[in-house]
Amino acid sequence: MITNHLNRTKLKNFTTSFFILLFFFISTLSKGQGAVDHWETIIFPQFSWDYFVGTTEPDSTWNTLAFNTSNWNKGKGGIGYADGDDRTIIPSTISLYMRMKFMVPDKDKIARIILSMDYDDAFVAYLNGTEIARSNIGTVGIKPKYNDTSLTFHEAVMYKGEDPESFSPSIDLISNTLSTGMNVLAIQVHNTGITSSDMSAIPFLFAGINDKSTFYAPPPSWFKVANIFISSNLPIIQINTLGNTIVDEPKITAEMTIINNGPGKLNILSDSSTDYSGQIGIEYRGQSSQEFIKKSMAIETRKSDGSNNNVSIFGWPKENDWILYAPYSDKSLLRNVLTLKLAEATNQYSSRTKFCELFINGDYKGVYVFMEKIKRDNGRVNISKLKSSDITGDDLTGGYIIKVDKSDTIAEGWYSYPSPAYPDAMILFLSYHYPKWDEIVPKQKEYIQNYILDFENTLVSNEFADPLTGYSKYIDISSFIDFLLINELSKDIDAFKYSVFMYKNKDSKGGKLKMGPYWDFNLGYGNVNYGDYHVDSTGGWIYNKAYKMFWFERLMQDTNFQNKVKCRWNKLRKGPYKTDIVLSYIDSMTNYLDEAQKRNFNEYHILGRYIWPNKYVFDTYEEEISYLKDWLSARFEWMDNNLPGYCDPSAIDEKSNPDFYLTSYPNPFTNNFNLSYNLQKTANVEISIYDITGKLLKTVVNKNQRQGNYFLNFDIKQVNINSKGIYLCVTKLNNKTISINKLVKY
Repeated sequence: MITNHLNRTKLKNFTTSFFILLFFFISTLSKGQGAVDHWETIIFPQFSWDYFVGTTEPDSTWNTLAFNTSNWNKGKGGIGYADGDDRTIIPSTISLYMRMKFMVPDKDKIARIILSMDYDDAFVAYLNGTEIARSNIGTVGIKPKYNDTSLTFHEAVMYKGEDPESFSPSIDLISNTLSTGMNVLAIQVHNTGITSSDMSAIPFLFAGINDKSTFYAPPPSWFKVANIFISSNLPIIQINTLGNTIVDEPKITAEMTIINNGPGKLNILSDSSTDYSGQIGIEYRGQSSQEFIKKSMAIETRKSDGSNNNVSIFGWPKENDWILYAPYSDKSLLRNVLTLKLAEATNQYSSRTKFCELFINGDYKGVYVFMEKIKRDNGRVNISKLKSSDITGDDLTGGYIIKVDKSDTIAEGWYSYPSPAYPDAMILFLSYHYPKWDEIVPKQKEYIQNYILDFENTLVSNEFADPLTGYSKYIDISSFIDFLLINELSKDIDAFKYSVFMYKNKDSKGGKLKMGPYWDFNLGYGNVNYGDYHVDSTGGWIYNKAYKMFWFERLMQDTNFQNKVKCRWNKLRKGPYKTDIVLSYIDSMTNYLDEAQKRNFNEYHILGRYIWPNKYVFDTYEEEISYLKDWLSARFEWMDNNLPGYCDPSAIDEKSNPDFYLTSYPNPFTNNFNLSYNLQKTANVEISIYDITGKLLKTVVNKNQRQGNYFLNFDIKQVNINSKGIYLCVTKLNNKTISINKLVKY
């Protein structure tokens, strides 16, 4: 199927080279088996093929050499319809069968066979009746029926300037299947359905010749062979799908091993597994990214009986749900990992990440990021477990994980929107991430929906900034500030719109709505060429644009919130967000990935080529990294100079405690000021006013108080403030100083 983003994009056409990285075990190489002197092309797609449009089931011997094709059609490949990539046009169909005979003068001269196949939507290939390659349909070894449809959509890629997928049967399979003399390559291609808009079948068959003999034509210019994979400084993950095809739901059963010998040590394919060796469930994940050849996957570690297997991988907390993220259109390979690193520096939980190199069924798949899936757990989003029986009192109030995303990608959720509506605001579609939509009970749905709607209604009210009854009653302000800053820094096109997570614990454990964890930033840092927000530019804001969450635009209309954002930014810029520190991290990761990125781009030759939705196309990895660093440096500078708000020192809590949050306003003040604070649990509260020399002026609170919100109003004479200057408001809980706020008298 032709995807929407391709319709929006004019693709860059030019000749490129396609690199295939061949996988040989060291033991095999030492025996001299599979050694290739040079490569030749046995079959080009433009040769004349015998073909049959699958309106009925063909004879069971159709894929064998002896089958008589006199009643079949003949035509040059590719064969199919639509996309403009077919030499032979056929009517709309679910299946297509095609065959071609070829001569092998001496089978002992052929060390390897590679089938390169551009297809839409699935295929199975046979050599002399034996299956040698399959994608996106059925079970290995079982021949699909003529009316079987593909498991998922798969778009052909050569018509838009990309390279076909390649499949390399084992040496033993070729040795036992190929014959000296006449042979036949037979391929059946399957569509998603009879109403599918296109079909493509464009095969190439290549032979690796083991001496100087010449039998066939040279390969096309895009076919080249890369260096042999021997070892990596990155962990190596190997997955065996046990003959099954990975699809987008449900997870199939497979086996996974991880080789991770530790820092400074090489990992070799023949090494013993370290962090994991056992059964998994695996499926594709993602939305538009599933159109890429390199796909992200969700993994579930399982016991032999199929039940969950909570394990520690890379020393992380034990769990069973993991992600293999596939950086593809982000040619720096770094954007997601970089963002989660920045989020981690704010002391909020972010998914742990580890770069690795991946093999599936012996085929090299490039550089991936192994990472934690967002879920409730003590080692991840550490909120209370919510049981189906928790439907009253404090038990009902948490914990919840909620996600904002596209409504057509989520099983069940709700639309949240204030009354009256906020101008140009996006109508949020929120879903139940935890508990899952099919596990959360009606009372819990009602509670969390009302909580967020009450927050939104408060935001659009005239009193939204009131320290006791306004937005601060509902949200953890610091998490909202950090979320705002990271999304603005990355300027991701989907920021404040999609892949937005938030969570809420029980009221007895804080209970306010927190933003995070962070997710999916591959379209940030100037890597997008579409949208109305000029996200490729290092200037401008996106939190206040139309069709975004209105929450942050409204919050930034509160001067107090604005000032806190400014102060937080200034603090981060002196520490983890300091430009030199961030650029040094990028350099360190670039060095770490040096050898692996070369192998990755040999497998996926996309450097120098437009991949949706790149704003700029660079010829080398070094140029990709330079662009990222330059863009980020300029963005830092722009935000330094344009972030609204005034960071008055009096607005800074120099000491803080999660059980207590105090604000003062107006600040600076003239004759009167207010103190409001939120106490999370019962404690002895002592609040005193000092002058700048440390002289005690007045203790305004000294009593045992219960959890709740408190409001105090003072005339300057009540607290013995007589002149202009800076004063200190010091708070103690149970005789321990936990907060120092500065007050400024005009």
